[in-house]
Amino acid sequence: MCMTHAEPVKAKDKKQQKGESIIESAKVVFSKKGLIDATMKDLIEECGISRGGIYLYFNS
Repeated sequence: MCMTHAEPVKAKDKKQQKGESIIESAKVVFSKKGLIDATMKDLIEECGISRGGIYLYFNS
């Protein structure tokens, strides 16, 4: 019973960590290229995730 409860928490923590990692990658891209010149392609290359993968963590 406790294991069942612990499993979703771990998955949620992992998703949160990945989201935070994407945000950190975005900060790097924005600092290099500026907010206006940064593209999704730049972010994808920096964080090593697919375009669709990013939308799993962020709706827009």
